Amino acid sequence: MRRGKPNDPGRRDRILQATLEVITADGVAGASYRGIAAHAGVPLGSMTYYFPSLESLVVSAFDSTRSHLEPRYAAPLREARTPGDIVDVLVEATVGATSPTLDDIRLYAEIRHYGIRNPDVAAVLQAVEDDSLAMLHGRLPKSTGLAVNALLWGWWSHRLAHPDEALDEVTVRRSFEGLLAVPALDPPSPRPPRRSRPMPDTMRAIRLTGPVDIDDLPITDVPVPEVRPGWVRLRVRAFGVNESEVTSRQGESGPDFSFPRVLGIEAVGVVDAVGAGVDLAPGQKVATMMGGLGRTIDGSYAEYTVVDAANVIPFDTALGWDVVGSLPEMLQTAHGVLITGLALQAGQSVLIHGATSTVGLTAVAVAHQLGATVFATTRNPARAELLTGVGADHVLVDDETLPEAIRAIAPDGLDAALELVGAPALPATLSVTRSGGTVCFVGALSGSWTIPDFDPFTIPTGVHLTSYAGEATDLPADALGRYLQAIEAGTLNIVIAGTFEGLEKVADAHRNLESRHQPGKYVVVLPTS
Repeated sequence: MRRGKPNDPGRRDRILQATLEVITADGVAGASYRGIAAHAGVPLGSMTYYFPSLESLVVSAFDSTRSHLEPRYAAPLREARTPGDIVDVLVEATVGATSPTLDDIRLYAEIRHYGIRNPDVAAVLQAVEDDSLAMLHGRLPKSTGLAVNALLWGWWSHRLAHPDEALDEVTVRRSFEGLLAVPALDPPSPRPPRRSRPMPDTMRAIRLTGPVDIDDLPITDVPVPEVRPGWVRLRVRAFGVNESEVTSRQGESGPDFSFPRVLGIEAVGVVDAVGAGVDLAPGQKVATMMGGLGRTIDGSYAEYTVVDAANVIPFDTALGWDVVGSLPEMLQTAHGVLITGLALQAGQSVLIHGATSTVGLTAVAVAHQLGATVFATTRNPARAELLTGVGADHVLVDDETLPEAIRAIAPDGLDAALELVGAPALPATLSVTRSGGTVCFVGALSGSWTIPDFDPFTIPTGVHLTSYAGEATDLPADALGRYLQAIEAGTLNIVIAGTFEGLEKVADAHRNLESRHQPGKYVVVLPTS
């Protein structure tokens, strides 16, 4: 079938530009159709109209750079008359006004890396390299031009690896003087430290001074938070939306929450700055949750947030921010309750009561990956296929017949149970757990956190009852890394209900969450610029 004429003639160029911006921020490995479409502001389905595969999109984006990759120092170099003039131009191209930004260098590095295995991109690289060398050879002997080109790239690569370290202009100048055999002059006064992107004084955030309606979530400019010893400033790239944030917006949170407050109890992003004593490098991808984030300290509904380094988990993955942004709170809770709360082992049986919640779905997936036999409950039989898809072995309708249905399958009782529905459900959950088994209370989807007139003798003899509140440290970096690899490999299924772009869409995410129509996590991804 012949495709019709597009009604948005600028869309292709916007997609290409968005691709370059996403690759600059996240690398080729972090680029996805979904993320690029969101960044370009185009429908996801329109991407394949222009680019039948992600590979063709990346190649086309890199090819589009060919026309404007001429170095910024090209014009000054053409005007240079003496070796000393050329050295001045090269120093300026390394540490001055004509030097590429870190984003430029990062993009060029991605092109070089990708060109190793893609002949089309390699052709772009070759053309750019030939142009650069031709320009240098017009002013320098061929061998000197080759050496200067290599030295420029060496200095730029150093800047990329050490973004917060200002290059010493004297050292740079002498390196070029040595290549061009120019007599060294008295060094000029050093420049002040230089940043490729000045740090703004303010940032955009959703900061509440009191309860608000869903359509009145205010986006305001607030000061960028300062980092202090032992803490980390993150450039927020994505965050999940949670029930507790809805409760805080409505002014119904517990005493640990106070106004004014930037909402958001979890985030993923990159390290922007670190305080003394923190062993993390700027640019490192990290996740954070817990530690009072969004409750006693300002949270993640912002372009930057500052958190205790103890609550930061570094990671490396090719997954997009839309996927990674869904994980911190629900994965930490699911992992923590199964490993720390229940000490679940392969071959054991476990009940996930309240399995279609975000934590419940994740717990089903994690327990399945651990090798457990998973019993999952839902009040909606239509969601049985969803639960089976994430790893449930037995899907049971949560009604008055639930205990009988479990005993029919496991007459001796279950090894473990995770209670998410509420405290009043605990007696029934305890009754289907074997002697020596453990029930862990972790949440109250029903809103009921206590049992009126609780009788301890309702706990069957030999059955253990515990609870889990959790800390970020319960999800070690190596465990997070294994889960990310499993998601990449398709062996761990995470359910994302919807993705929204920008702080302006947080209200829509809240509205969808409150509707309860779609199981899974709602994620907000912040623009790269």
